Amino acid sequence: MDLTYTVDLRGVRRVRMALERFPKRLAATLKTANRNSSAVALRRVKQKVSGQVLNVRTGNLRRGWTMRQPEPLPGEIGFLGGIGTAVEYDPIHEFGFEGSVSVRAHSRQSKGGKSYDVRAHARQVSMPARPHARPAMLESRPEIQAFHEKAVTKALDGGSEA
Repeated sequence: MDLTYTVDLRGVRRVRMALERFPKRLAATLKTANRNSSAVALRRVKQKVSGQVLNVRTGNLRRGWTMRQPEPLPGEIGFLGGIGTAVEYDPIHEFGFEGSVSVRAHSRQSKGGKSYDVRAHARQVSMPARPHARPAMLESRPEIQAFHEKAVTKALDGGSEA
């Protein structure tokens, strides 16, 4: 009894080429997903800073929030991006603060127009937390996840952008 098996290997080269191109396609789609995710989170944080949580006085805090352009992760397929702020008082609003603060010597003007000097001193501050960034990120999570799932699917399907 002769048992003969036949294997058709015609598509192997095409599969191998597709697998070789996959990392580049995935990187391109993930970069776009990262950028889109950061934009969504940034928009939500600015909405919260603009009145949902904090009231705008000067706009410095809102303008201080920026998006970081995605940078490739060394040795991996992926990107590091996100949002952030360099405004030094933002963490006080986000997490609250209780403690002593040094006040520098300065001049003041009373409502009546009289000017007087204030000596340097310390004062106690108790500011409750008014989170805006953490809730914005939590609210953005489903959209961010959808961007990245779409990116992986598109890369698997042969696309190069999310």
